[in-house]
Amino acid sequence: MPASEKLWIFAARRETENKDMKSKILRKGLENIPTSVKLWRELIEIESMDEAKNLLYKAVESLPKEIDLWLALAKI
Repeated sequence: MPASEKLWIFAARRETENKDMKSKILRKGLENIPTSVKLWRELIEIESMDEAKNLLYKAVESLPKEIDLWLALAKI
């Protein structure tokens, strides 16, 4: 599997009409690169508010030093 967040984001963005497939691609990318802030942000942007909140909790667990993720979680 690719270890490049750019490739995962590119593949996900090609799925312009299929949100579920875009989500699957980004989640697969996060399985391979769980410390990618860019992948977390891409996925959080496309999900519902409830799912975004759950994802933010997971993101701060994976990246506890990322202040931007903590601030995003605090805003929800």
